[in-house]
Amino acid sequence: MKKIKKISIIIAVLGVLAFIVAQLKKLKDVTIKFKKILINKVSLKEIDVTPIFTVTNKSLIPITIQKQFYEIYVNGKFIETVEINNLLTLEAKGSIELPMHVNLDKKDLLKIALSFFGSKGLTLDLKGKISIGKGTKTISLPIKYSKKIM
Repeated sequence: MKKIKKISIIIAVLGVLAFIVAQLKKLKDVTIKFKKILINKVSLKEIDVTPIFTVTNKSLIPITIQKQFYEIYVNGKFIETVEINNLLTLEAKGSIELPMHVNLDKKDLLKIALSFFGSKGLTLDLKGKISIGKGTKTISLPIKYSKKIM
């Protein structure tokens, strides 16, 4: 009888571990898609925009978005780095909208204007990563977005 009890406990523990491993693998299946961009302000002194991404968690485990890091390029020229360190919770099997506020000053606008020389339009590239996880266990997911604007 004790042997059956031990075997039952071992099988139960293995089942729980298998479930946890399966959910941790699904953390890598978090999807990040560009949704839209809000134009907050446009002037000769600055451009203030908020790109919004949709992040979907396919796991049964809620996760925390711990850090976001982006580099902005226009026509292949580096313009600005954006880093966001606020914690956001993404529920199990849930989605959230993830805004990224960007303010471009005169110096950035000059870089953008100079990127037009020799180009046939305007291409915006965002490259970066977000760190997600639970507690001290985190993984970084790459973000790449490119759009020809003009």
